[in-house]
Amino acid sequence: FVLLAAISIVLLYLGRNKPYLIVGWLWFLGTLVPVIGFIQAGAQAMADRYTYIPLIGLFIIIAWGASDMLTRWVHRKIVLGISAIAIILVLSVCTRAQVGYWQNSGTLFEHALKVTSGNYIAYNNLGLILMEQKKFDEALEFFNRARQLRPDLAQTYNNLGVVYGHLKRYDDSIMAYNQAIELQPDYAEAYYNLGITCINSGRSKDAIEAFKRAIELKPDYAEAYYNLGLAHLRLNDVDAAIATLGDVGDDAQDALPSARSRFAHQQRTTVALDQLLHDVIERGRGRNGVDVASFFAEDVVERHTGGTPCEGHAVLCLARGG
Repeated sequence: FVLLAAISIVLLYLGRNKPYLIVGWLWFLGTLVPVIGFIQAGAQAMADRYTYIPLIGLFIIIAWGASDMLTRWVHRKIVLGISAIAIILVLSVCTRAQVGYWQNSGTLFEHALKVTSGNYIAYNNLGLILMEQKKFDEALEFFNRARQLRPDLAQTYNNLGVVYGHLKRYDDSIMAYNQAIELQPDYAEAYYNLGITCINSGRSKDAIEAFKRAIELKPDYAEAYYNLGLAHLRLNDVDAAIATLGDVGDDAQDALPSARSRFAHQQRTTVALDQLLHDVIERGRGRNGVDVASFFAEDVVERHTGGTPCEGHAVLCLARGG
C-alpha cells in the first residue's frame, strides 16, 4: 500500500500536464480494488483473470506515454511500428506457452504445482482427475499430499474415502469419512459415501444409519433414498424399503430414476432380490408397493443380481403389471 500511495502521488503530480497518467492509474486502482482480497471469490489468492481489466489502465499509460516520449523523434513512426511488431511477437510466444497450460485440467494443475508451493487445491484436484481415470493408487498419493498440506479440510478426507473404497480398503475408507464428518458435521455427501462403503463391506445396518443422516441434512438427496431402500432390502426388511420410497419428497422423487441409473453399479446386492420384490408387490398392494417394486426390479434386470436375467425380467413385468 505504501508503494501504491507513492506511485499515486507521483503520477497525480505529473498528470497535471499529462492527463493519460491520471486516467490510466485511476483505472488501474479502481478496478484492482475488487480483486485484491477484500471480496473473496473462491479459495485462490491470485489468478490471471484478476489482472485482465486492471491492466487496461497501465496499457493506457504505456501507449500514450510511448507516443508522448517519441513526439520529437524524426523516425517516430518507424520506431513505434517496429516496437509494436516485436511486442506482438513476444506476446504471441507467451500466449502459446500459456495456452498449453490450459490444454486440460490435468496440465493446468500440474503447472500450478510447478510454479507454487503448498498448493493443496492443485493436489486435491489432480487426485480427482486421476480418480476419474481410474488411477486410484496415483490418486491416493495426491489426496494424501493434499491432506498433509491442509489437514483440516473435510473434502480431502471425503475424497480419500472414495478412493479407498475403490481400492476395497473399506476400513480405511470408513475412517476417512468419519474424519470428514468430524471436521464438518453437516457434510451430507460424506454420510452418503460412508453408507455406500458400509453396503459394499457388508455393514448394511451402519449403511442405513449413514443414509438416514444424509437425508436429514439434505432432504432432497435422491441417491440416499435409493440406497437406503436397497440397504433395507439387503436386510430383508421389505416394509422399510416400501416406507423409504413412500417418504421421498417431490423433488427427490423426480430425481430417483437418474439416481438409480447413476449409482446402481456401485452396489453389490447379495440378497435374493427377485423374491423380495414379489413380497414388495404383495405387501404393497393398495399402497405404493407396486411402484417401489418396479423401481427396484429395474435394478435387478440391469445387474442380474439375485436371480437369472429371465427371473429379473419376470419380476419387472409383474411389478409393472400390478
